[in-house]
Amino acid sequence: MIAATTGTGIASNQATIRVIARASENIPVVEIENLLYRHQAVRQVAIVAMPDVRLGERAWTFVVPREAASFAFADMQEFLRKSGVARSYWPERLELVEAPAANTENERATAVDHVVVPA
Repeated sequence: MIAATTGTGIASNQATIRVIARASENIPVVEIENLLYRHQAVRQVAIVAMPDVRLGERAWTFVVPREAASFAFADMQEFLRKSGVARSYWPERLELVEAPAANTENERATAVDHVVVPA
């Protein structure tokens, strides 16, 4: 699975909840990722925070598509719309990435570990 470690974490008694702080909204990253996993073209997905001067953070989605499948930004938007996701939670950017290689340090595949985006 793609591992994404950027964004803001809110501590709870049971786990850390990843959110993206966009303007006055907290985007529930894991909920949107889990929803995108339901799309037939998505093999892996990670949503990370992209710094933004005006909004604080924007949502940047990385997708490993299933073999021979296509997944475009418009496909993501349409899927989120049909799923009833508020438009304010939709990611602003989509990047398609190749299937990740196994990470020898922890023996799991990661396509996105840390994304550093210039401010």
